[in-house]
Amino acid sequence: MSLTTFMETYAKELARAREKYPGQYVFPASEVPHVVERMRTAIANGSYNHDGFAFKWTCGILGIPYTRRAINAFVDGDP
Repeated sequence: MSLTTFMETYAKELARAREKYPGQYVFPASEVPHVVERMRTAIANGSYNHDGFAFKWTCGILGIPYTRRAINAFVDGDP
C-alpha cells in the first residue's frame, strides 16, 4: 500500500494509545501530530522502533503482521 495509508492509521491509533496508556505515551494530545511526523521520518529512514500499542493496533487494522518486514513491505507499496 503506502506510507501515507500507514501513517494515517498510525496517527489515529497513537492518539488512542496515548489516551488509554498515558504512562507509556507521556506527551500531550497536542503533540500527536509532531510525534507522527517524527515517526514518518524514522520509518522512511528505517530507524523506527515498532514496539508499542500504536504500531500493534495499526498493523491489526491494516491486516499486516506486526513485524518490521511486513511494515516495510506495506509502506514501500509491496503486495
